[in-house]
Amino acid sequence: MGLIKVKDLLTLTGGCTKVIIYNEKGDKFKELWSGIVDDIDFNNVPYGEYEVTFQTVINGEDVLQFHINY
Repeated sequence: MGLIKVKDLLTLTGGCTKVIIYNEKGDKFKELWSGIVDDIDFNNVPYGEYEVTFQTVINGEDVLQFHINY
């Protein structure tokens, strides 16, 4: 299975989901963007063309994390 782009995963996620996008560079992570899916302009998705390398929901939190190589 191939990697999915940020814009496609956000479209599938939808709703009031909180999202954080991180740049993954080696063992360091830098937050690039955070927000709520319903507030996104889907004609201009932040980092939309980048492929998601990792995604997770942290135990006990209601935030979906995406990692990309930016």
